[in-house]
Amino acid sequence: QSEFRAIISDIMLTPSRSASDGTRGRTLGVIGVSSGVGSSTVSAAMAMVATEKCGLESTLIDANSENSSLSKFFNLNGAPGLAELANGDATHDECMQKRSESGLSLISSSSAYKERQRFDASPKSISAAIYNFQLSSDLVIVDLPPAVSADRAVALTHYMDFVLLVVESEKTELAAAQRIVRRLSQSDRQVVGVILNKTQSYLPNWLGNLIGLS
Repeated sequence: QSEFRAIISDIMLTPSRSASDGTRGRTLGVIGVSSGVGSSTVSAAMAMVATEKCGLESTLIDANSENSSLSKFFNLNGAPGLAELANGDATHDECMQKRSESGLSLISSSSAYKERQRFDASPKSISAAIYNFQLSSDLVIVDLPPAVSADRAVALTHYMDFVLLVVESEKTELAAAQRIVRRLSQSDRQVVGVILNKTQSYLPNWLGNLIGLS
């Protein structure tokens, strides 16, 4: 938890274009280098720490329609989700689900996430759908599709204020991580860190230097 709190603190203290007017919360996109590295688990943990330990009004959005891990983990009901919102078929209020224990706001990938329904909304449409959640949240955490799944996954990061990259211990190839970092660096989004998942620690400094994050 201390690692997540440090990342959240950095995000809230770092100037952000979208939050510069003081009316909108910051957005954090969490993206895995590949499938199965645990980015959804990291997203959920970040959101819970932000809400319960940092006292932030937080919204967690499942934007990974390929497996909808967050929607399944929190056992969200069949309410409309990000797909319906981005396509103009639902309102923000209709999509909002609350975790009663903590007050965390949750948005599923779609109402039919259990059927692995994919949606084809553009990154710009998804960003527009996320916008209103920023108006009522200090921090909006978006669980993104894995970086290797499609160009759209990395394109979505261009609409985030901050990006957190997740790699898996002893699984993720260094070359793959380097490619993703290079692509992320082409935008003006801030990569706030790399999580070496399944060891619950930050990426060692020497490896961060090698990848090019520091």
